[in-house]
Amino acid sequence: MLEGIDGAGKGIIGKELLKQFPANNIFDLDQYFETHQDYPTAEIWENFPVISSSEPTYGTVGKYIREELTNKDKSYSSAALAQAYALDRQVLYEKVILPALEKGKIIIQSRGFVSSIVYQNLGANNNGLPLEEILKLPGNQLALQRTPDYVIIPKLNDAKQAFERLLGREKQDNSIFEKLDFLTKAQLKYQGDELREFLENHGSKVIYLDTSGTLEETITHTQEFFDKYLKDFV
Repeated sequence: MLEGIDGAGKGIIGKELLKQFPANNIFDLDQYFETHQDYPTAEIWENFPVISSSEPTYGTVGKYIREELTNKDKSYSSAALAQAYALDRQVLYEKVILPALEKGKIIIQSRGFVSSIVYQNLGANNNGLPLEEILKLPGNQLALQRTPDYVIIPKLNDAKQAFERLLGREKQDNSIFEKLDFLTKAQLKYQGDELREFLENHGSKVIYLDTSGTLEETITHTQEFFDKYLKDFV
């Protein structure tokens, strides 16, 4: 699972990890949603050793989160956001993630329940929720029952790097979370000991991958991670 603030480098890491596997071995769930209105049945993805996914999904709930709930022009409470993210997660886990893990698939996912821990706990407008309230939601409970083997968190020297990358993107997301003060707080939380200890206590190994340098350096660090932890799975 790739976790971190917007603009930190999750996308680059994810693309480089997927490049290590033969393209015909990968089932891209995001791409499937582009042409279908519902989740794929197991018969559709079961012959692919690797599944690529992301949260929020591009399914019904996830699409609504992306287009409506996190729009800067709207004003939804942290509780409403937390419930929506958890519901989207619950459907994803029940439809794909848990069945795929039972069949021994490798899943490479951008964002998950860790984002809820960070983002909903902080709150986009300093109106965050207590951690225990976030964790008791059914979708988050389900995710905690099968936490990722590895959580990769991009490591930056300063959240301004991520913010400047976001400003340089051709397509702007208009997200309530893409503000420098929020990104700064979130980055500190992602790189903090409290989150690391929480994840390790729930069975995940936390990897901080340096994305503060050039694109080539980030690619090199990703390759080093792959060679150390995932190479034997190809």
